[in-house]
Amino acid sequence: MEDNFNQHEWFRKQRLSEAVSMDALDRIEGLANIRDLKLMKDSLRILTAEWMQEGFEKEDIKDYISYLIDNI
Repeated sequence: MEDNFNQHEWFRKQRLSEAVSMDALDRIEGLANIRDLKLMKDSLRILTAEWMQEGFEKEDIKDYISYLIDNI
């Protein structure tokens, strides 16, 4: 199944701050293992949908994911 999510377009729509340029985004994704990146995106999509069904707000989920990253 092909991933129809366009992260570049999503970032534009979210008005990504100038702190992360499209060049940086391309570099980050270029350095990632494609299989691992797809697995991460798929997992985040599934978990986010489940959490939102349970009543969590998207901002709460973002905060939680940021917390996880900060504690790596």
